[in-house]
Amino acid sequence: MKKFLKLVMGVFVLFGLIYCGGFFYFQDHFNFNSQYAGIDISNLTVKAASDKVEKQLLAKEYKLIEDGQTVKKIQLADLKPTFNLNKSIKQAFKQQDHANWMSEMLTDKVYADSLGQEVDLDVADLASDLNQSELKGNKRKPAIQAELAYDEAKGYYATEGQAGTEIQAEKLEEVLDQALTTKETDIKLEEAYDQPIAVEDNKKLQDKLTKIDKIANNEFSFELGGDTVETDKKKIESWMTLSDDDEIQLDREAIAAYLTELNEKYSTFNKYREFNSTNFGKVEVQPGILGWEIDVEAETEAIASALEAGESVPAEPVFYSTGGIAGAADDIGDTYVEVDLANQTMYLYYEGTLITETPIVSGKDGAETVPGANAVNEMLTDTNLVGYNQFYNVEYSTPVSYWIRFDDKAQGIHDAPWQSAFGGDVHTYAGSLGCINTPYDQVSLIYSYVDYGTPVIVF
Repeated sequence: MKKFLKLVMGVFVLFGLIYCGGFFYFQDHFNFNSQYAGIDISNLTVKAASDKVEKQLLAKEYKLIEDGQTVKKIQLADLKPTFNLNKSIKQAFKQQDHANWMSEMLTDKVYADSLGQEVDLDVADLASDLNQSELKGNKRKPAIQAELAYDEAKGYYATEGQAGTEIQAEKLEEVLDQALTTKETDIKLEEAYDQPIAVEDNKKLQDKLTKIDKIANNEFSFELGGDTVETDKKKIESWMTLSDDDEIQLDREAIAAYLTELNEKYSTFNKYREFNSTNFGKVEVQPGILGWEIDVEAETEAIASALEAGESVPAEPVFYSTGGIAGAADDIGDTYVEVDLANQTMYLYYEGTLITETPIVSGKDGAETVPGANAVNEMLTDTNLVGYNQFYNVEYSTPVSYWIRFDDKAQGIHDAPWQSAFGGDVHTYAGSLGCINTPYDQVSLIYSYVDYGTPVIVF
């Protein structure tokens, strides 16, 4: 029995000595089964562990793979690494439970899954060397950045950038840092290629797209010739260009061309008109000076200025008009003077109401009154009519009380005290030189109703 007790006591003493020895030993040594970044550091001091890890990492070999081929083999030492291992390994050591070193022998202790913070690599020379090499016989190219593009169907949009084949040092370092963590030894250089800035992160491009939207979203419309002419976002975008300094600007020539097209379709200048006459119903009247068109120069600037300021374009364009109702298909309206040459009669309508009907004397044979859709462009009282009488080869100066000019051929409406009669066939033997001779009381009345721009329809 005593021998057994001595044996038991001996075992306890031995166990105690072993435990105490281990306890003191592992005060400055890593426990069994300890790994740092995949390297066995069991039974090593912090310094010894740091030296071993550094030595093995320096000898670590990597294959640089591109297009499925190994293009270069390097060791980590080639990248002139700077190690910051001591602090990290000390932190790992502090995680050990020295009092329970025996139980910890039964478990694996793995430290530092990632070495990205503990190893600084100098890859500039490697990246430079790789960029000097050709890829499939071609020089390496930088990434192509996303940029603005225009398509008639889509308008302005951002293209997708394209990765280049140049090796970006920062990317290469990230790939190698990742390899240190994953223990990967094959480095795919494609992962270090120069990459374009993502469209959503490209501030300069996003600013341009925002400006384009701000301009193009100001759609507008005009009422022209009875139609509502819509100018939509796509049309506005088609007017945009990039300046030499890469800024969005509006192409005023393109706007002017658009307005010119509208004039070709809707302007009433130099166009035959259908006129609802008093005696003949609908008649066709040849062009005169009456008409309207969009003032291309002024309206171009008005549109461009409004859009550039992010403001709405005025609903009515700037018109150039000689009379009548600008922008309307029937620009004669309901206030006008009608000269019926066949019946030698003149009518004055004001806001749709017949004000007066009067006989007249128009131009004689050889000096016939020229028909056309015209408009009042000069009004004078107590003036002299000056001209040349081709029938008598003399110049004349004739006083009149009222003068209402209506075309660019010096034709006008005026009183004619020398006429003893009006209407009928008087024009065949005592006709004017083209003007509309009118009884005094009638021309006086007409003068009081008309104004510059009042249509005068002669047919």
